[in-house]
Amino acid sequence: MKILYYFIFLFFNKYVDSYSPIIGPIFNNIRYKLILKIHKQEKKQNVIIQKNLDISLTQIINIDSGSSIGKNSRIQGPIQIGKNVMIAPDLMTITQEHNFSRLDIPMNAQGDTEHKKIISNDDVWIGSRVIILPGIIIGKGSIIGAGAVVTKNVDAYSIIGGVPAKLIRYRDKWGGYY
Repeated sequence: MKILYYFIFLFFNKYVDSYSPIIGPIFNNIRYKLILKIHKQEKKQNVIIQKNLDISLTQIINIDSGSSIGKNSRIQGPIQIGKNVMIAPDLMTITQEHNFSRLDIPMNAQGDTEHKKIISNDDVWIGSRVIILPGIIIGKGSIIGAGAVVTKNVDAYSIIGGVPAKLIRYRDKWGGYY
């Protein structure tokens, strides 16, 4: 049954942006309900799934209330997306890598590492075309600038950017920076 839901998801995933007038919310609702069926998750409120989302059939993707995933994103689980997380278009999550330690065997014959879960805590903003590597934990209230490659855990309320991503500054509770 999971495979059937996945193929239906692929059809509704291809067309109509969630922000399109009239039918956009309908397609968003169908996409989200199919993800819930595929990954056996509980329904959360106000989740937005834009078109052309590439998801894993076998690895768990958990999305909490108020979160949105931009179009053309590739989210391969396992991944936990907290509450009120904004994900811009073209996010790529990588939870598994190739083994390459042996020199006597070609890299493509060495297999893959185990999946490492990515966790995005609540109130995070992930910019367009960000790449997040395996096992990363993104702290609450953080901002990841467009085009960043996240190779290390992200502190709460920090703003990071670059390749590899580095701390730019921290947010403070009064709306400023420090």
